[in-house]
Amino acid sequence: ALKNYNSSKRYYQKYGDSSWTGRNLSNMGIIQKDQNDFFGSKETLTEALQYLQTPKDLKYISSSYATLGTNHRKLLNFADAVEYYNKAIATSSADEDILIYKNNLAVTYIDDKQYDKAISLLEKILKDSLLIDNKDEYARVLDNLAYAKFLSGKEDKVDSLLKALEMRIQNNDERGLIASYTHLGEFYSKNN
Repeated sequence: ALKNYNSSKRYYQKYGDSSWTGRNLSNMGIIQKDQNDFFGSKETLTEALQYLQTPKDLKYISSSYATLGTNHRKLLNFADAVEYYNKAIATSSADEDILIYKNNLAVTYIDDKQYDKAISLLEKILKDSLLIDNKDEYARVLDNLAYAKFLSGKEDKVDSLLKALEMRIQNNDERGLIASYTHLGEFYSKNN
């Protein structure tokens, strides 16, 4: 896929199409992030942002910022991750994407042990009516909220973690199941 995107990028560069050059680079950066090449992804996305134009490439711009946020979070650069997630939130015009970016921001707060910020943000997200229609994201936010409360010591009940697990089983969300089982494993390792 990277080879094809790179060929496409060169084609668009040859014909002076800045927008599609940036879009190809953005997609390449996401693939690099998915393959855990966080440094390479940062370089590619930084280059992509130089080509992307507002307003027509807004979705790619906000997605690039969000992916940069994830790269920084994975590299434990929490302050930079927060900055990029906030840029993604500010530039996005898609309400569902904004909820996802806010959830990712909250996860950054969890990773940085800023549990109160994470809990406050996740509780606001959980009340959004858009989230109710997206079962995978609802389960994700619910699990992250329960996990943040558990880590902060504010809640020692397993109910919310189990509810998120049940939803993920029903939705056949394999990636989400990994997170649920990981969080449940941490919970039970403390008391059982």
